[in-house]
Amino acid sequence: MAELILEWRRQPRQLAFLRACGLDHPFSGGTPRPAVANVIGYGGAAGGGKSDALLMAGIIGGLTFPGLKVAFFRRKGVELEGLGGAIMRSRELLAGAADAGYVRWNGRSMRWTWKNGSMLQFCHCNEEPDVHSYQSQQFDILLFDEGTHFSEYIYRYLLSRNRKTVAAPGFMPFAAIATNPGGEGHGWFKREFVDPGPPEQVHRVEVEPGRYESHLFLPAFLDDNQALVERDPEYRDRLE
Repeated sequence: MAELILEWRRQPRQLAFLRACGLDHPFSGGTPRPAVANVIGYGGAAGGGKSDALLMAGIIGGLTFPGLKVAFFRRKGVELEGLGGAIMRSRELLAGAADAGYVRWNGRSMRWTWKNGSMLQFCHCNEEPDVHSYQSQQFDILLFDEGTHFSEYIYRYLLSRNRKTVAAPGFMPFAAIATNPGGEGHGWFKREFVDPGPPEQVHRVEVEPGRYESHLFLPAFLDDNQALVERDPEYRDRLE
């Protein structure tokens, strides 16, 4: 199965993100490890390869730990399904695995299911009352794409669904947030991931009075994604 994953052209910064998640082993060798923090923030310039890295964290986690439940969130459903969206990209990344029968796609439920019982579910939560649709659900890995589009209330509620559901040594539940600057959630993201201290270090952050989480912030830059820079050298000018 590893050879199917290795078809992905990973970039050094994406590999650093997977390493923080404890899921770089298909590329770096060795074995999976627990994530270095409860929540990993991966933020910066558009085009840095963040969404791809999130998807690969979910894919590798599902392949590695049988029965794992992974949720990939965007604020709106249409953001998942559009051209170049996460669902289309996941179909590109998993085409070889699907052809080989390792994984199957259910478009009605927007879910990938592995032969080992793991699942990658695409989800959205547009308005704050929508969080109650997830009240009884549990996610071993919780992934937020464009995380600062979410209000702090939605983010915090969904984070309460992040818990371990599998008896898998070497795995601990974690959440990861990929985002560009700005948006409704810019303030809480900066407060919890940028302000606590230097990037690429784990910080103990008080998220509520007397309650702490470990956070790590990994900056992202356009130059991190050389595949995009080579494919579309004028993208930088359009972005600026």
